[in-house]
Amino acid sequence: MDEDYLDEVARHWKSLSTLKRVKVFLYLSEGVPPSQFLEEDEDLDVTRPTIQDYINDFKELDMIEKQGRNYVVTEKGEEFEDLLEDTERVLKDRDRQELEEFEERAEQLRERLDQDEHKE
Repeated sequence: MDEDYLDEVARHWKSLSTLKRVKVFLYLSEGVPPSQFLEEDEDLDVTRPTIQDYINDFKELDMIEKQGRNYVVTEKGEEFEDLLEDTERVLKDRDRQELEEFEERAEQLRERLDQDEHKE
């Protein structure tokens, strides 16, 4: 695999590398306004500027976009949301078939990233 591609993969996974980042991404995907994250989850324990930093990372990676006053998950973001759901299933039951489906989704994402890279 080429180094630029691996760097792109690492940047995307880094954006979801902590529980707090995953929670912020999932709140965005559920349509929760950033101003309500801390009300929704008292255990989130992050500052508003940190939430904005996470949002900026997701926007830079084309995982979310702003539409009017709201953020929406992009097609690429939906792929990552699906991968998070797949990961949850894999971790819960460790079923070999689930693992193969996870690998297939990862391959689809890799192909999508390759396509996006060639568009630039």
